[in-house]
Amino acid sequence: MKITGSVELERAVVYLLDDHIIKIGVKENADLEIDDIKKIQVAKKSLIGDKNHVVMFAAPKQGSILREAREFSASKEVNLNAVGKAIVTPGWTARMISNFFLYTNKPPIIHKVFENEADAYNWLNKIIVKN
Repeated sequence: MKITGSVELERAVVYLLDDHIIKIGVKENADLEIDDIKKIQVAKKSLIGDKNHVVMFAAPKQGSILREAREFSASKEVNLNAVGKAIVTPGWTARMISNFFLYTNKPPIIHKVFENEADAYNWLNKIIVKN
């Protein structure tokens, strides 16, 4: 995993990995609101432009994402030019909540929940090759 760019925000750091993976690393104890998701989108665009890409969303051990922000995260606007998203969560409870989010919000692109970044990274590389 080679970091080729990054943008630090108040509640997250957005990285460009290997020129095709956007990694959103949410900071510990951050409570993401819709404005944070919008700022993440601006940072993401500054790093990848309009290229097709995949996204790794790395959740912290402690923190939350408000309902409106979760719903906005599943929108076409947020997933523009993305062809897949991996959600990395630190524990089984968070993975269950993430899977429920995917079931209820039905994002427009393929999503998968992982327990570690290495597995997510490998899966994302397979997704980008197919697209």
